[in-house]
Amino acid sequence: ETNSRGDILKEVCTDHGILVDPSKVTITLDGEMKPIHHLLCSYILLHKPRGYICSSTPEKGAPGVFDLFRDKSNDDDQVGQISSINQTCLFVCGRLDCQSEGLLLVTNDGKLGRKLLHPGRCEKQYEVLITCKKEGGSSMDCRILHSIFATVCRDGQYIIEGSKEVMVRPVSMCIIKQPTRISQLDIPDEEVEPNVITTWIQVVLTDGRKRELRRLFGALGYRVLQLVRTEFCSISDNELLQRPGDFRHLSLDEIAKLQSIT
Repeated sequence: ETNSRGDILKEVCTDHGILVDPSKVTITLDGEMKPIHHLLCSYILLHKPRGYICSSTPEKGAPGVFDLFRDKSNDDDQVGQISSINQTCLFVCGRLDCQSEGLLLVTNDGKLGRKLLHPGRCEKQYEVLITCKKEGGSSMDCRILHSIFATVCRDGQYIIEGSKEVMVRPVSMCIIKQPTRISQLDIPDEEVEPNVITTWIQVVLTDGRKRELRRLFGALGYRVLQLVRTEFCSISDNELLQRPGDFRHLSLDEIAKLQSIT
């Protein structure tokens, strides 16, 4: 009698030390076919809340995103699976700054991470709440905004990076009526002036410069009040976007989609 969960070539596996050639052997776990690479690696979609940093080493008193796994260590089975992994091997693929929120990929698959972080390989979608930097500044008129965004996407826009200017060129920029994250957004009162006019903008980028969108809108004369990443390399989850601090494992189809990116 065995209670093994794994099968190799339709034979129940009870030997923890068995060696197989993953290129020639089919492995199943709980009756579901699992490529061996996916058994060894972890792929987690996390909704980073505002106020957390994408680092395993806390700085300036801000909590790190890996604290979210530890805080929920007794909540459910999927957290137990994550806790069983050596979290020092996990890293964030595609960071967000402390004041931004949204979807992050957390994994220990270094090969995939390097591929996805290569400039131009992966599209990332954001929803950004903007306002003018100062009264009487840049226009919030929709027609003017559309014209500005079309020019930026066509010709690019210079932003300051250190001691030099660099060109950034979003894939797309457009006004949206309502953000995907419909629950209450955590924006400190002191950041929103009375009677201020705000607009939600959807932006798609393929590169990932530090605080790129904040610097881009700043160069255009606007201030970012809220920034939410809603999609990473075609992976999205509208329900997860309503639950800051929550996370889930990627499905096999989602992992395959990421692996197929060239």
